[in-house]
Amino acid sequence: MNPKKMNRRDFLRVAAGTGAAFAAGSQLPFALAQDAPTATPLPLPEGAAGKLTVIHRTEYFEEAQNLFRETVANFAAANGAELDISTTNPESFGDFLGKMSAAVAAGNPPDFAYTSNVSIAQMHLLDLLEDVTDVVEEAISRYGNIMQGTNAPKVGQFDGVWKAVPFIANTTGYFMRGDKLAEIGVAPTDLETYDQRRDAALAMSDPDNEFWGWGLTPNQSGDGYGFLMSLINSFGGHFTDETGQIVQFNSPETLAAVEWLAETYDMEGMYAPMLPPGILSWTDISNNEAYLADAIGYTHNAFSVYMHRQNVTITQSFQISYCCARH
Repeated sequence: MNPKKMNRRDFLRVAAGTGAAFAAGSQLPFALAQDAPTATPLPLPEGAAGKLTVIHRTEYFEEAQNLFRETVANFAAANGAELDISTTNPESFGDFLGKMSAAVAAGNPPDFAYTSNVSIAQMHLLDLLEDVTDVVEEAISRYGNIMQGTNAPKVGQFDGVWKAVPFIANTTGYFMRGDKLAEIGVAPTDLETYDQRRDAALAMSDPDNEFWGWGLTPNQSGDGYGFLMSLINSFGGHFTDETGQIVQFNSPETLAAVEWLAETYDMEGMYAPMLPPGILSWTDISNNEAYLADAIGYTHNAFSVYMHRQNVTITQSFQISYCCARH
C-alpha cells in the first residue's frame, strides 16, 4: 500500500481485515506507558493528504486509553503511514459534535474517530458520516455477529446502511458495599428503587469517620448525565412522545424527578449526612476514587470500579462504542 495514497477507506478496510487494531485489541498486553488521559477536550486535528489522522475518546483509566493508542500507532507504522493521533471528549455535554461539524464543513476532518454512541444519530442527520457497511460486513464475516443486546443496528445503522463500525461493548452496574448493607440489615433485593437506595445510603453513612453512603453526582459529566437520565426515566419522564416529533420533556414526571434531586442534594437537608464533600462538583473519575478509597457505599460505574471488596450489582445496562469516518 502506498502510504501517500492511504485514505480513510484503506484504513478501515485493512484494520477490519487484519483485526490488529480492533477485534484483537483486548488481547494485547498492558505493557503501556506514554500518555495519561486528557481531562478536557482539545481542538480536533486537521486531516491532510498522506497522513492518517485519528481521534479517540478519553477513557476513565489510563491503560484502556493507551491500549487503543498503541494499537493504532503500531498499525500506522506497519503500513508506513504518518500518524496524527489525539484525544477528545465525546460526552453529550462536550463540544465534540460542534468541532466535527466545523471540520467536515472546512473539508479537513480527521480520518477516523473512536467515540461512544452519544452522537452517532446526530452526526448522521448532519451528514458527517460515510457509509461503512462494507467494513462492518467484512468484520462480521471474519469475527462473527455483533454481540447481542447492544442495540448496535439501532444506533449505528440507518435505512439499512451502517454509518459507524461497532467496536467495543461494555456494561455498567450499580455497586453497593455488601458489608455496609449487612451492618444496617438491608438485603440487596430491597434496593429496587432510588428511594430504597437513598434510604440505605443514608443509614450506612458515618460522616464523622469519613464514610458517606451516596456516590452519585448530578454534576456535568458522563456519570452525571447517565444518572440524571436514569432517574428522570425512572419517574416516567422522557424527551419526546412515541413519534419522536413532539417534545414532552417538560412534564409532571420530569418535574417530580427534579424535585427528588433537589431534596436529595440539599446540603442542609435530611440527606446531607450521606453526601461526600464536593459531590456537586465531581467529575467522572471522582466516584471511582472515592469508592476505591472506601469513602462511599453506593455508586454507578463500569466494572473497572470493582476491587477487593464484596460488592452488590443492583442493575446493569449496556453501551457500545463506535468508529466513524467521513470523506
